[in-house]
Amino acid sequence: MVNSIRCATMLITGALSFCGYELGKMKAVEEQVMFSIPNFSTISKQEGNTAANLFVDNLHTLGDDIVKQLQDVKTSPEGRLFAIYLSGELRDSRACTHLIKYIDFKAPFRDPALRIARWGTYPSQEALTKIGVHGVQLVLLAIGDEVDKTRLGLLVDVIRDIYGDQIAKVIIREAAAKAEKKENMLKALEMLEGKKGN
Repeated sequence: MVNSIRCATMLITGALSFCGYELGKMKAVEEQVMFSIPNFSTISKQEGNTAANLFVDNLHTLGDDIVKQLQDVKTSPEGRLFAIYLSGELRDSRACTHLIKYIDFKAPFRDPALRIARWGTYPSQEALTKIGVHGVQLVLLAIGDEVDKTRLGLLVDVIRDIYGDQIAKVIIREAAAKAEKKENMLKALEMLEGKKGN
């Protein structure tokens, strides 16, 4: 299988120990993870199956590390930003609970990339949107319990960004019909309909 490895090698330099990371000071301990992608058109079914499983296992291991750093209270704001961003890029639903916790976390600095920005003001909201439908039930539960208007609005934006206005309204109405606490669901519906909440 070694001979069938293409030049396409994925170097994940984002697998950093973010806990002590400070912008401009590389305190982080970098862990470079290389994923070799085989040319699936030239390998056997068994080799392809093994390579695919290994690739997925490596992604899960990488995701485990990022989620641990996301939940670590010692992670710096800058480090938390990168952990949030990577959780969204990996579409890792295991991070949803922590992303909801940090839904109103503001990016401590603007994206230095000289292209379309990788994150905006509220990176957790963007990461949850990228994770998509796999996080919706947790977001709906959080909407039902949220007391802060800004956080509630950001959670509603996740549902809106995933489904669009019309389907989001249907989902919120259905959730309101089943919810024991209907007040927040009705506020969420008002936000979707463009009305001012109380």
